[in-house]
Amino acid sequence: MGQILEAALGPEVAYWRSLNLTCADLAQTLWSTRAAQPDNVKIVLIRKSRWYFLEHAHTRPAAAGAGPGGNETKGDGGSAGEARDAVAWPPLKPASGKPGSCPNPCHGQLGSVYSKIRRVLKRFKPGVPHRYRYDLPDMVFVLNTADNERRYGLYSRAPIISLLKTWRVPWWPTRDDGSPAANLSLGRVDGRLVEQIKLSPTFRQHLDEKLRGTIFASPSSATPSNTSSPDPGPSTPDPDPDPLRDTVRRFVSRRSPSLPPGLDLPALLAGRANASAAPQRSAVRKGVPDMDLLIPTLYFVANGLAYYPWDKKRDIAFFRGTPYCPFSSPHGLCPRVFLADLSRRHPGALDVGVVGGYRGRPGPKHKEEVDVPPATPTPIRDHARYRYLLNIDGITGSTRMGLLMTTNSVVLKGRSPYIEFYSRLQTPGVHYLEYWKNPKDPQDVLQTLQEARAAAEGDPEGREAAIAANQAIAASYLLIRSKLILARAVLLAYAQLFPGGSGTCSWG
Repeated sequence: MGQILEAALGPEVAYWRSLNLTCADLAQTLWSTRAAQPDNVKIVLIRKSRWYFLEHAHTRPAAAGAGPGGNETKGDGGSAGEARDAVAWPPLKPASGKPGSCPNPCHGQLGSVYSKIRRVLKRFKPGVPHRYRYDLPDMVFVLNTADNERRYGLYSRAPIISLLKTWRVPWWPTRDDGSPAANLSLGRVDGRLVEQIKLSPTFRQHLDEKLRGTIFASPSSATPSNTSSPDPGPSTPDPDPDPLRDTVRRFVSRRSPSLPPGLDLPALLAGRANASAAPQRSAVRKGVPDMDLLIPTLYFVANGLAYYPWDKKRDIAFFRGTPYCPFSSPHGLCPRVFLADLSRRHPGALDVGVVGGYRGRPGPKHKEEVDVPPATPTPIRDHARYRYLLNIDGITGSTRMGLLMTTNSVVLKGRSPYIEFYSRLQTPGVHYLEYWKNPKDPQDVLQTLQEARAAAEGDPEGREAAIAANQAIAASYLLIRSKLILARAVLLAYAQLFPGGSGTCSWG
């Protein structure tokens, strides 16, 4: 559990702990959501392990940095003592709409997080044996599921819970010029095979027996060792055991205050003190990292692993998806549409299709229109019939990556600033190969495919190590039970960052 907690929360916990959060910080963050789009950002109250949505009693947007009644508070970063303690709680009320439902407008990603977590919270009853414990302390938090480029957590005074965020600081060792400090190749670091997350012997045996020599397998009934620790078991003598909460408490309290190279704490604090409380667009301060706490996405969840013999796979790079287009891209193009059109000119290399088709210009810098015919949706397990799978960003980061990792194919990932909670467990160039590394060449995916083919055929052991490492991450952390446990861990960590380990402070 410590490995995924560090990957998902390590730098963020160090940052927020250094600020010595107060209840006034949380109150100011709640005030700042008055200007947020209601379908993207919600205020959530957890009370007695029940999930409630809240909204501002007065919907008129407040000025940035304004507190109760529109009175100005000190700068967004505040200062120690009186200035930070002067912010009163905003008047909040239950969100309008049917009780027990996600209030409209409800973003799809938001709805999936709410419905799945609410379901397990409702099922858990203290004192009744369960496979794993699922309750939460009382807390209030801001949940950002924005599928666009608004960065609500940038310089906020309290943590925001987000599904994905931008992160441009390398989490792997680098030289002064930014290049990797180690020699990286598919499945290898300095010539050594990449280390895998250790699975339980039972699960490893299951994979060995069921995957080898079969077409497809879905070992979702097996229990990875990394997700079994929160299960207290019925025979423990402790009347109220909660190993996950204990693990998270130790992680938050003992995590080193050091930040990764490239993160300058004084600069972050200075920017935070001078910034307004209003949301920032990603076009502003592109080099500033988001310090949101990442919670697993639950809209698309893997239900097992997929295997297809390598020698029977088609030797091309494959993609099927909706022609979502980002607000901005390094080439001024809609990546999925552009690559779909490119694949028609290179059928021996690419098979990229968009569901529903597309007709028009693939980007503002592309003068000619394209007419891409509609493609048929393809289940993820059938993606395993292709040697190389493309992960292509949509409106923002693509959550498809976690599904592609369940297959025994090599993943080619478009270079992207977006990460999910597990992304820092992977190293670009080792777990997957990147394309769109050259901002002047939108066709460099063809070169990346050539490199992937050479690596896969020239070093099959490295290829299999990369695939196995991705599948181990997927089996350990990306199945539904694992994601739900990790979602609880993130919320427990959030509460632990506040005085007394409570994210409610004295509100309500």
